[in-house]
Amino acid sequence: IGSSGQFVIGQIDPAGTVTATAGGSIYYDAVDDLHVQLVSSTSGDVSLTADSSILDQTLADSASDIRGNSVTLIATLGTVGELGNEVNVDSRRNGVGTLNAAATQDIYVIEAAGDMVLGTVGTPQNAYLEAYSGNITNGLGSGANVTATNTWLGASAGIAIAPGDGSEVE
Repeated sequence: IGSSGQFVIGQIDPAGTVTATAGGSIYYDAVDDLHVQLVSSTSGDVSLTADSSILDQTLADSASDIRGNSVTLIATLGTVGELGNEVNVDSRRNGVGTLNAAATQDIYVIEAAGDMVLGTVGTPQNAYLEAYSGNITNGLGSGANVTATNTWLGASAGIAIAPGDGSEVE
């Protein structure tokens, strides 16, 4: 659905949701907020952008709403997820991939199953990242994984982001 050079652009009713499934990659850009019901690629990456926020439409669930090999979430003028209603992802659908996110406000993302392997996550506000049933690890060769004013990392197993190993939290 779409391509890295040509995202599908959608504008939905503020009370509406987006559901997209594909065998390959998914590239979707929302005008205003993006309310995700389910965005799932069985063998490709998922890249979602929104002029405002990217939000989980299903309150208080733990199932992944966004599934792909690598998941990239960009909220140009808003948040990715919300406190108490985080965006749930499966960013390593076939065992490879990273989570990347950027927002002008807070970022709240939960890896619903397995390890959360961080690419880059950046916000001038707060970043809340959690792996329900795995580790949080570094997916970069060098540089900061997380850049935020405040960062909260939670994992059921371990967190392997430390100064000196090529990964950092700033």
